[in-house]
Formats: sequence, C-alpha cells, structure tokens
Amino acid sequence: MATRSFIGKLNKDDSITGIFCYWDGYPEHAGRILIDNYLTEQQVDQLLALGDLSSIDPALDKCESYSSRGEKGVEAKSYKDLQDFYEAGRGAWAEYFYVFNYDFWACWDSNMKRFDLNTLDSEKDEEAA
Repeated sequence: MATRSFIGKLNKDDSITGIFCYWDGYPEHAGRILIDNYLTEQQVDQLLALGDLSSIDPALDKCESYSSRGEKGVEAKSYKDLQDFYEAGRGAWAEYFYVFNYDFWACWDSNMKRFDLNTLDSEKDEEAA
C-alpha cells in the first residue's frame, strides 16, 4: 500500500514550491532520504525540478518521476502558503508533509503532528556499526 507524501521548499515570500510522492513517504524512508541526501537549497531545487514522483531515492537520477514516463501536468507547483500546501496534500491523500526551510527539513503527518527527523536512526550510523 502507498504512503503518499508532499515534499516542498519554503520560499522567501512564504509560498511553497512542492511535489507529490506516491510511494514510501513515511519519515523512516522519505524523511531519512531527504535529511541525508538533499541538504542544500540547490539539491532540493534539483529534486523539485523532477516534478511529482512515484518514488524518491538518495540518488537524484534514480528518483522515479512521472514526467520520465511521459506524463503531463506533473511539474512542481506553487502554493501560496503552508496551509495551501497542506490542503492540496490532503486532497491527494498525503499522509506526510516535508518542507525544506532554508537549511533544515520539517515534517508533519496528516493530523499536523510534527516529527523530529533528527531523531531517526541514521542509515550511515548503522553502516558504521
């Protein structure tokens, strides 16, 4: 079963540029990938430039975007504020919401419960053990 998510970036005017991701949107997967691999505004912009995703991957070129399958109307969208982003995500049955806020990722579930992504076990820490 899919765990849908919305992934976005806060802009200076408080609008959000965002995309939809269909698979594995839960914090232990998508959240971990975001905080370990998409750490700068440039990296986040490159991810968002892919448009809506079927799945996210640590490697940008391995993310599965709908546009790579020839689908239209799947580019990143602009939302006037966090509430607009959240409402659009709820309309798409998103269960998790991620927003890059200049230098860190924030995460909420569909009930607006905030998750601290920094408390997730790091895959890099596990590999080192």
